[in-house]
Amino acid sequence: MLVFKFKPEEKLKVKFLDSENTYEQEGGDPSHPGFYNGQYLVIKQMPFSDLIPTVYHEAFHQYLDHFMGKGVPIPTWFNEGMAMYYEGIQKSKGTKKLDYKLIENRKLRMVKDKIFTRTTIPLERLVDATHEQFHDKENEDLHYNESFSVIYFFMQGTGGKPIFDYANELKKTKDVKAANEKLFGKDRKNLKSVEAKWKAYTAQVTIAEK
Repeated sequence: MLVFKFKPEEKLKVKFLDSENTYEQEGGDPSHPGFYNGQYLVIKQMPFSDLIPTVYHEAFHQYLDHFMGKGVPIPTWFNEGMAMYYEGIQKSKGTKKLDYKLIENRKLRMVKDKIFTRTTIPLERLVDATHEQFHDKENEDLHYNESFSVIYFFMQGTGGKPIFDYANELKKTKDVKAANEKLFGKDRKNLKSVEAKWKAYTAQVTIAEK
């Protein structure tokens, strides 16, 4: 709420399940630790160190759904990229409180390697990927990590305004093309420039080790 300046009208709900069988009965995929079903979060039991980032990730899907409102098509790269970004939120050493500007960035390592070997997924393909294409098993990890790196670039490298403009345009118009114009210009005239800046920024980022 500090970032998007939006408070949902209702309390957001979550179910924590300690039974694998009950989790599957709720619609959970055993290979995934949690999901948002459109009404509430469903999280299965796991070690605490894994539980916190999982809850942050799934809770962002839930929050974004309420922020956008009904009938808004949220592109998968944006939805998953933002969720991955906020699953890495850290506490400030000084205040011991969560600081939305402090994001654990080890997930950038894969993308840095792909940039150096020139094997990244082209940015245009990433932002146009359907849910099915995004979750294709062969490239699913790269889709996730690259989406995170693009969000990280906009949030950390440009101050976040492009992301807020994108989200607000999508919320207002329910039009992905109009939202994309906020990031890439009319007819995507700036897409190649944005792609070059994202890669250059990511390539020089220092990976923070725990």
